[in-house]
Amino acid sequence: MSKDIHLPNHPFHTDTGRVYQGELNWGDGATNDLIVVIFHNTVAVAQPVSFYLQFSGWQKKKDVYDYRVYGMEQTEHGYKLHIKGEKLYYSFTAEMNERSMALQMFNPKGETNKPGTLDLVWPRK
Repeated sequence: MSKDIHLPNHPFHTDTGRVYQGELNWGDGATNDLIVVIFHNTVAVAQPVSFYLQFSGWQKKKDVYDYRVYGMEQTEHGYKLHIKGEKLYYSFTAEMNERSMALQMFNPKGETNKPGTLDLVWPRK
């Protein structure tokens, strides 16, 4: 069973932030497209998260989206984050452990992709 995390006492709480990098797939919009996810300060509820990604299939080269963590729960293998932005079409869940995260994308229609694995690139472990 999972529980909400309200206090900054989990292993991903740092003052230096975290950077993850991997590939994103989404229908005809993205096929193995680069995605970089930056937690600016720490991994916690209400903290900012930036997504740098491209949708090569939709003629867009690079986009930057600002999101926030709006929910976080402890799981058997790490933590699950719920991430969304105000007035942004897509939302995400991220299953995190010490070295990587499985990122899954959703649209308001309930469509989703297969989770992609992003590796922790900073700070180095």
